[in-house]
Amino acid sequence: MRLDPAKLKQARTRAAMSQERLARRCELSRKSIQRAELGETVRPETAALVAAALGVALDEIRLAAGGAEAGGERPEQRLTLRRAKSGTRVFETLAQSYAGRIGCDVEASGETIGPLTGLVASLGRLVADAWGRGPMIPPDLPMVDRLRIIAELNDALRALERHGIGCFIGHYYRYVVAGRGAVQAPGDAPGGPVMLARIQLSDCPRDALQVTIDQQWSSQREGAAAPPAFGDDERFVFLESRPPLTPALEDTAGEVIEGAFSVRVA
Repeated sequence: MRLDPAKLKQARTRAAMSQERLARRCELSRKSIQRAELGETVRPETAALVAAALGVALDEIRLAAGGAEAGGERPEQRLTLRRAKSGTRVFETLAQSYAGRIGCDVEASGETIGPLTGLVASLGRLVADAWGRGPMIPPDLPMVDRLRIIAELNDALRALERHGIGCFIGHYYRYVVAGRGAVQAPGDAPGGPVMLARIQLSDCPRDALQVTIDQQWSSQREGAAAPPAFGDDERFVFLESRPPLTPALEDTAGEVIEGAFSVRVA
């Protein structure tokens, strides 16, 4: 991957960093920073860490294929959400999701407020708003509890469908890069992807809709006392996965996003 020399130097100047300071912040050698500022090819992890240290999105300083500037030209990445017709599918998606976002574009009324808030409450108990703690549904959840949750979801979905409102769900992946570029992830599979869910309640009559994917996530809920267990270095960036890295659900076709790195400073 190559970075735009002029944009990189401008970002470093705005951040009031010398090459040496930027290298220390990234835990890289000064030579790596010099190569990047000369427009030479660097590792994607290096480019992502540099962008994170400067507090900019990587797309703002990277060069697209052929050397054209990528900043501002790359369209927003969009994720296709499928209409959930089964509580089982919602449950299985959230059981593998480290975090999720729930949105609603329905104009609530007296008739719909009950079903809407009922489903949102059910979903809120199953998905976290920060990925550092892993899925909220334990893998050893007893079958009886699993069946009860699925039944509750099915009832809520059908109640909304009677009002022409659908629950649309999809998922995508991020890898976490910390420290010297090592890929990390919570759970029992170091280096594995963090699966993220998107849920949208909408009165769209179709069986699918598209949303802009979330570029930034926190590893910790606001107000939480304990930090995520990723060691002393809490700086990290998300790397987008390139399929097929690790299988998750069987119906992931078209829902795994390819593209450039996205960054977030912890």
